[in-house]
Amino acid sequence: MAEEEKGNGPNPVSRRSFIKGAGLVVGGAAAGAAATYGLAPPKEVIKEVPREVPVEVVKEVQVPVEGVLEPAFEPEETRYLAFGT
Repeated sequence: MAEEEKGNGPNPVSRRSFIKGAGLVVGGAAAGAAATYGLAPPKEVIKEVPREVPVEVVKEVQVPVEGVLEPAFEPEETRYLAFGT
């Protein structure tokens, strides 16, 4: 009965052997990546120089202060626009 509980086939894979095999695969992939890292072409560094610098323009405009009413105090005007009559 002890043989039946361990696995379902003639060559069952134990948890320890699976972890060891997975570790070898991951370690091999990391070693291969590290070995080929130096073979990659270098990245070109491109620095963009701004050609136009934005300039802020301040313009003062004379505003009349005498004889001007605020919008709340202006007289109301009603205009009707009718189409097709």
